[in-house]
Amino acid sequence: MKKYDYPISVIRILALLIVLVLHVRQSCNMDIACFPYYIGVPLFLLISGFLFGLTDVTDAKDWYIRRFKRIQIPYWLLLCLNVVVGFF
Repeated sequence: MKKYDYPISVIRILALLIVLVLHVRQSCNMDIACFPYYIGVPLFLLISGFLFGLTDVTDAKDWYIRRFKRIQIPYWLLLCLNVVVGFF
């Protein structure tokens, strides 16, 4: 069983809040040229890379198949939904 990593979760929440604040400021036409607001997405990428580095890949083919399904199935479902909604 995996041990839950609370510091990583705190960093993810902070990155989420940074991105949300940036989007709120953009929607309100506020000045957004401030460095702290631009670190949210790179922080998410850093965390993703760190967590991927911790994964134990015993079967590379199986790992790639699971990754493919995890990305492609929601992508195509949402794309089809978007096309159907777009017709109305």
